[in-house]
Amino acid sequence: MAPPAGFESNVKKLVCKLNKSIYGLKRAPRAWFDRLKHTFLQFGFKGSKCDPSLFMCMT
Repeated sequence: MAPPAGFESNVKKLVCKLNKSIYGLKRAPRAWFDRLKHTFLQFGFKGSKCDPSLFMCMT
């Protein structure tokens, strides 16, 4: 996930906080989760078999 256009910071380890819900399509929450899941998996997190919304970093 990339920060919004125009966002500048010298700190590399920042997170984006979602201040409001994503409105629009019925599938917007699912699309958001799929994108978030893909990002977590790229960073080496492992998904839980019991809870699909739980990701663990095994280092």
